[in-house]
Amino acid sequence: MTTPESPSPRRPALGAVVIAVSVLGALFAGALLVVPPAVEPQVWSYPLSTAPYVAGQVFVALHHLVLAAGLFVAWRIGLAGRTRLAAIGGVSSSIAMALFAGIELLSAGAADQVGSTELVSLLGSLYGGGTAVLAITSIIFGIAILRAHAWTGLTRVTVLVSGIYLFVPMIPAQFDPLFWGRVAVGVWSLLYIGLGIGLRRGAATPQP
Repeated sequence: MTTPESPSPRRPALGAVVIAVSVLGALFAGALLVVPPAVEPQVWSYPLSTAPYVAGQVFVALHHLVLAAGLFVAWRIGLAGRTRLAAIGGVSSSIAMALFAGIELLSAGAADQVGSTELVSLLGSLYGGGTAVLAITSIIFGIAILRAHAWTGLTRVTVLVSGIYLFVPMIPAQFDPLFWGRVAVGVWSLLYIGLGIGLRRGAATPQP
């Protein structure tokens, strides 16, 4: 048995940032549903023109990096226990989330692409494969968190639910990316509020 991590101002501060970017990510996804289109639907940046789209993708990349940091710190300070499962899930899920930031930046470079270009096809494959990898790694980490009993209430199942959510309904929602896809992304972002709350609270009990 190890003892809960000693109080640190960095952990609650990171938790607050995770909560903030989770809400902002959902608001950004929602805004894309109502903003007047500036380009045709065939353009990759739809409904935004190039400059706003690139700025938005930079924000989304930062959003993913903050969530990756949250996942990594949750593992590092023992909120998923000290088991091998916790290490595999914590490290792999944080890496998968960080790699998604790179995909978002690559997507920014495709802003003015029209139709199914090579880059657009590559991005489609990266998003699909990346989503599956993040789902699997999040489920593994989520199971470790669930077993560790460090968090109480809904925060305990946040990471597990976020991983399951990526399979259903996130992946099916991508068949209608202009509406249901954005709705699904917004809800998925909100799920990480639980991660932020958990980081702010810290461990409730000693963990094995």
